[in-house]
Amino acid sequence: MDKNKETLDDIDFYLREAINTVKGGIDQVYFGILDYLEDSEKSVFLERLKKQSDSLQDILYKSVVERARQVNILNKQLLEFNDELRILRDSLEFKVRERTKEIKNTQEVTIFALARLAESRDKETGEHLNRIRNYSLILAKYLGSETKYSEHIDKNFLHNIYNSSPLHDIGKVGITDAILLKPGKLTSDEFNMMKRHTIIGGQTLEDAERQLKTENTSFLTLCKEVAYSHHEQWD
Repeated sequence: MDKNKETLDDIDFYLREAINTVKGGIDQVYFGILDYLEDSEKSVFLERLKKQSDSLQDILYKSVVERARQVNILNKQLLEFNDELRILRDSLEFKVRERTKEIKNTQEVTIFALARLAESRDKETGEHLNRIRNYSLILAKYLGSETKYSEHIDKNFLHNIYNSSPLHDIGKVGITDAILLKPGKLTSDEFNMMKRHTIIGGQTLEDAERQLKTENTSFLTLCKEVAYSHHEQWD
């Protein structure tokens, strides 16, 4: 049974009971008057009493029924309004999801384009970047299967390492062509200067992270760590 109808039926029952109680009280007052009337007056008074009592009950009941009808109309309007709100909410949630997905895709493409721009100054090709991010993903998945790393390497980490690893050499934009493109062996000083591309890249991404006020909480955090430490040799 419809819950709204159950509610209205309950209201109708209690209102009927209340009306009968009021009517009974009025009848008691009227019948009390009978003790002061002559026998010839009682029949006339009782007839008028019946009509008046029925009339009072009808008026009260019709008023209650009308009020219940108004409540029912209001309730239906409220249900329709809730349906409209639900449809609007679902539509907005869908648009937000689509927009978020679009922004995320744009960010990932932009990041890869920046990495390609940095690599364009070196002899490496775009396939180098694809290999780097695929190797990084494979290694991260393997480490994630180890107990001591499983707490840190989750689905989000795998997604981020795949997209951040191409930025490992972004700092090369700060290295002069004389060193970066030198065909022969680098001198000791030149090699030390070349190694600074990790610092340049890491500081650049760290500054971006700081400006966004997302230190250690955003995708840029992993980008920064990759740029800083991708040449570290761990024991």
